[in-house]
Amino acid sequence: MAKQMIDREKGDGLAGERIRRLRISQGYSQAELAHMVDVNQRTLVRWECGEVEPRLGPKLRNLAGCLRVKAGFILYGEEDMNGKH
Repeated sequence: MAKQMIDREKGDGLAGERIRRLRISQGYSQAELAHMVDVNQRTLVRWECGEVEPRLGPKLRNLAGCLRVKAGFILYGEEDMNGKH
């Protein structure tokens, strides 16, 4: 069975699910998180639905900071050496 390669520009396709789970677990509405990250709510909805993924840059770093994880966890599901996001 061939191992699926992850495109480092696009992530693993599960970023939206991770964003949604993290947002809900921290008690934020879509509108609240969108405001905190400084994107419009439609952008956040598109991220969560997997229509698009956050691009590498300030918005992704801001999103990761608001959700208290590293940007790599959002895009790729990567955890650090201690198993922390």
